[in-house]
Amino acid sequence: MTAHVAAFYVKVALFYATARGTIGNDTESAKQASACSSAIYLHSLQKSFAGQSTALIAELSRLLETHNILTSAASAANSKKRHGANALAAVVGKQIATLATKSQTCTSKANEVIALLSLQAGQHLAYDGLSKLETPTAEGNAVSGSGSSETKDMEATLTGLTDTTCIDKKTTDLTAGERNVNIAGLHTIRTYKLQRKTGSSNADKKFCAAKCDSTCGTASNWKPAFLGKTLLEAVPDTNIEVKATGKSNANKPSKCSDGRTEPTQQKYDLEWRAYDFLNNKYCEFSKLDLGTTATSKSDETIRRVMLAATQGASTKYDPENNAQKAAIDSLITETFGSDKNAFENGFWKPLKETMMDLTIGGKELKNKLENIAKPDNIALKAVLKQFLEAKARICDNIAAATKSDIKCEGSDQAKCDNEKCDFKDGKCKLKDSVKSGKLWKTNTNTTVNNSFVINKVPILLAVLLL
Repeated sequence: MTAHVAAFYVKVALFYATARGTIGNDTESAKQASACSSAIYLHSLQKSFAGQSTALIAELSRLLETHNILTSAASAANSKKRHGANALAAVVGKQIATLATKSQTCTSKANEVIALLSLQAGQHLAYDGLSKLETPTAEGNAVSGSGSSETKDMEATLTGLTDTTCIDKKTTDLTAGERNVNIAGLHTIRTYKLQRKTGSSNADKKFCAAKCDSTCGTASNWKPAFLGKTLLEAVPDTNIEVKATGKSNANKPSKCSDGRTEPTQQKYDLEWRAYDFLNNKYCEFSKLDLGTTATSKSDETIRRVMLAATQGASTKYDPENNAQKAAIDSLITETFGSDKNAFENGFWKPLKETMMDLTIGGKELKNKLENIAKPDNIALKAVLKQFLEAKARICDNIAAATKSDIKCEGSDQAKCDNEKCDFKDGKCKLKDSVKSGKLWKTNTNTTVNNSFVINKVPILLAVLLL
């Protein structure tokens, strides 16, 4: 092995070791080093959980828009693109159904965790504020020294009650760790609780005193005093282990020990629900790549639809039939192209840019297909689909009638097509019932730029004929 090859393998090994460490290690505990930083981190974590639900909904929205284009194109495009649009509409529809169901669970589960994270963050924010509570440094009035019984009291205003240091932090004040969340590295949610601040030898508990500055043998030199002390502190409590094993069931927590006032049930619920959410990946999904799916030749839905579209719905789909397999493969390549780039430029882009020019119920729709197939036109979509399908049938009749004109010629009765022609007066002539198809030709046409120009009269007739 040469030195260069050895160096290459060393680099690869280091890369994988680093990558595995990044994925497997706990990267989030250090971001929660105090009650304040934990509150901020938990707020970011809420956004991260909500973001997963939002991403899933955004993908559904993208797929619905794609489905609108495909279903409209399935009626408007030429036969080859129509078959392709039908097949892809089936694939996209299947993905929409899958993600719609997943979205319901994702949103529900994410909201459960977010609500509990919000409560935990609020507690930590309150604990941080209360940990700023202090007694002032202040002195009262001296005793009179008259020798009779005497009590001296004093008022003191606690400070720190309105501290908003943590709440007022701006984005620029936060560390990268507090702003960014790495879900893959979330093993532990650190929690905090309040306790009396003790200090060395309980020094912080000693905030009330009797004070004498000099000549302390004289009673009138003594007076009450407050010593400036911090009363409370936020300290680490039991961690919430969201990546620990054995938390797949929502078992009841053990009974709280006497004297504990923190909401143990809430913390347990957060622990279990966060574990459940991360472990079951309720919001994870694979984004549908239309070009890759269309040209892969491996999607069963596309294969079945393409077979039915070209050979009839009654044709049995047989994946073991090599001749059928080869025919479908060839049809897929012919329709979608051989790769993603060919699909994009040869099928998808031209399909979306098909120009439509029609009026339905007084509303003019003159635009590219991708712009017409929008939610605000959804009410017209059914009528549009009905009309375009009727138009396709009419065009087929026109083609059939034109073809019959060519055949319905001559004076040889034996060669006259009995289905489409009549032999009258010694000549083979087109039947009147077939001729009627020509009436549509004056009202419907396709322009040279691949747009459909549809006049108002055919729309009404087409809809009435359905």
